[in-house]
Amino acid sequence: MPPIGGVANGSMLQSNCFFSDLTYDALQEALMPKVDRSVVLDEAFSSNDLDLFLLCSSISAVVGQPFQANYDDANNFMTGLMFQRRARNLPASVINFGPIMGLGYIQNIDSSGGSEAVISTLRGLDYMLVSERASFIT
Repeated sequence: MPPIGGVANGSMLQSNCFFSDLTYDALQEALMPKVDRSVVLDEAFSSNDLDLFLLCSSISAVVGQPFQANYDDANNFMTGLMFQRRARNLPASVINFGPIMGLGYIQNIDSSGGSEAVISTLRGLDYMLVSERASFIT
């Protein structure tokens, strides 16, 4: 079997609530996909010669969301892990994705009819809205 050249963690789970309403279970639920799984990948590939170790984070790590403190924390952890790996001379990159139109959370909002307000707000904040069709590099 050929050697593994790279790994990526693109998992996410949102459990929206205000910080004052945040429970331990809601915190753990949001942390698990990004934190626990990133740690497993880091430990499994800490001595391997990878070309790529990619963590897919969210723009919420940069701008924050008042009702997503747990999700924001999980995304910030990924940034910290990236710096930690680099300090150990291991490859690591993190991409803080903004909303991706037609996929996941934004698609769920769209199917419930609430996307226009969200999209309008994001455009007003000068976010670059990305389509799943435009997010592939060839």
